[in-house]
Amino acid sequence: MLQIARHPAEAGTAEWTVFFVAIGLYPAVAVTVWRWNRRRAVLFQVPNLSLLDALQHESDRVRAIAAVTVTLETAERDMKSLQSILLALDACLTRPRVTETTFAAAYACQATWFLWYTNFDLRDYVAESEAEPIVPFGCWVHPTSSRSSLATKTAVPFRQRLSLSGRIMPWRLGTKSDSFVQQPASLAHAFLVAPTPLDSGIKPRGVLRGGPTDQSALLQLVEKATDLAHAVCMTTRIMDNTAIRFCFQHAVKTLAELCRSSCRRSRLLASKVLQEMYQAGVVQVSPTTFFYVAANLTVSSSYTKAASAARTLVQIVNDHDDVWVARHMADAITLRLVVDAMHLHRLDRGFVASLLTVLLQGLTTLTTLGGRGPNAATYLDRSLVAALLELQCHPLSALAAARLDDVLATLHEIWENRPNRLRRIVKQMSKTRILVRSIARPSDAAYTLVTTAQLKLIHDRQRTRSELVATIHSVLAEGLASSARQSDLSDTVQATVAMLSPLLSTRSDLLSYIHSQLTTAEYWYLCDLIGRPRPRNATAATRSREDR
Repeated sequence: MLQIARHPAEAGTAEWTVFFVAIGLYPAVAVTVWRWNRRRAVLFQVPNLSLLDALQHESDRVRAIAAVTVTLETAERDMKSLQSILLALDACLTRPRVTETTFAAAYACQATWFLWYTNFDLRDYVAESEAEPIVPFGCWVHPTSSRSSLATKTAVPFRQRLSLSGRIMPWRLGTKSDSFVQQPASLAHAFLVAPTPLDSGIKPRGVLRGGPTDQSALLQLVEKATDLAHAVCMTTRIMDNTAIRFCFQHAVKTLAELCRSSCRRSRLLASKVLQEMYQAGVVQVSPTTFFYVAANLTVSSSYTKAASAARTLVQIVNDHDDVWVARHMADAITLRLVVDAMHLHRLDRGFVASLLTVLLQGLTTLTTLGGRGPNAATYLDRSLVAALLELQCHPLSALAAARLDDVLATLHEIWENRPNRLRRIVKQMSKTRILVRSIARPSDAAYTLVTTAQLKLIHDRQRTRSELVATIHSVLAEGLASSARQSDLSDTVQATVAMLSPLLSTRSDLLSYIHSQLTTAEYWYLCDLIGRPRPRNATAATRSREDR
């Protein structure tokens, strides 16, 4: 075209033809590009609407941003405006939801909790369901100051045990307050007047959060908006307005559903909000929801929050039936969140070991259920196993390494014993001798989560540990009761001790594993036999007894 514009007399027929075709097609191409760009822009457009109009917009993104705006406005609202906003937020929760749009409902619930927290008295509380048993207040376990405490002590005791046989009646307001009166004053104040931020641990109002998180920008905006730096004492009761109370009840039920959503981002936000409400003493949830809240929050970027969730999860598992735990554990996203939590906080070896123990207990029960349990294809995949195998590349405690091998072996067993329709078809066709060779010999990779080589290494390590533990117990059975010296033992046991001494001296991982499997007295006696020094605390305890 530039050539034609500069030298029109020299242009031939072909050049002029191309020129006129381009001129003719340009309007059609321009209109097509403009319409395509307009449709794309509509997906990200935020119209200039009022708050109530934005909450009623058809776009999930616009409603989510409007919900965040609710938490950003600091101006005081009268009761009429509050009720209008709460009803609009409640209407957002009634819209149909799919996996990609559940975040709008999660942000609407977050805004509802923000309004509840800043404008209403926190003495009133609602239950997730009146028909199901509920978890009493005070069952969220708080982490200790030491990072290693999770390895030595699975969880602090519940103030009240989870009960599946009965539930707290709505008129028992004293139960709610009494469970907090027993706590230290600062802790009770923090939980009764302020929601706990997701990435800060347990802090009272007026304490700002720490560093940034790795969450989405919109979620970070919500986190920042709900981090209040002042105390608010309101006297308005939610019991006084039926419509407002219904909005809060609907939000709690929606949050309980989102805790089990297939959208990971919605799960985390819903779990954070529910945990804040539970800690503030305004919501009581079912044991199932409590389990998912704890499991989801183990992946929190804050170690304090994650450790608290892990200890709570351990306590829930200890206090419930194994089959109940296994059926709730058989969820793809829940399993992946727990595994991701171990990667995120892998520097705390006790944290990793405790979560691996929880996984092993649930998966072992699933193997015993067999066909009566959930189908393994619905909650297991290669990405989960790959994440667990990647965890082996990081430094782990001896107990965690052993638990990880047990988890991988159990996953393989569950996967191999799952009901498989293709296998049944192949088996049935093989009986008729009419079978395509490619179907008769399916690839092992298509059916296995753990390769044969990986499984062999796992079984070898398991066999070594089990044989070593059995050998040591045989030695302890002969000499521990009488604290016999090595020279007083039988020749066979002396030969065994002579074999164990160089092995445990060079394999610190095996010695650490043995330490986790023996009592303190047994381990001290074993150290004396193989010529290993006792731990420092053991030596100090021995000296104190001798001094007395």
